[in-house]
Amino acid sequence: MFHFRLEEPELVEPEALLALDRDEDFSPFLKFAQTRRSLERDTADGALSQDADAVAAHAQSPVLVAQTGRFALS
Repeated sequence: MFHFRLEEPELVEPEALLALDRDEDFSPFLKFAQTRRSLERDTADGALSQDADAVAAHAQSPVLVAQTGRFALS
């Protein structure tokens, strides 16, 4: 998927424009409300540490995937 996005940047450009326009319906994370509830549940169940910032860790995931792809291409 990462290679495809590099080869077809026009798929990403509309998302970037929506973000730059501060479109209220745009979200870089699909179904974030559901994800947040799942993270809260996992923390309450003990699957995630109480002192961990699960939302921050989730937000970093796409960055880590992108960086992994970037280094794999080098």
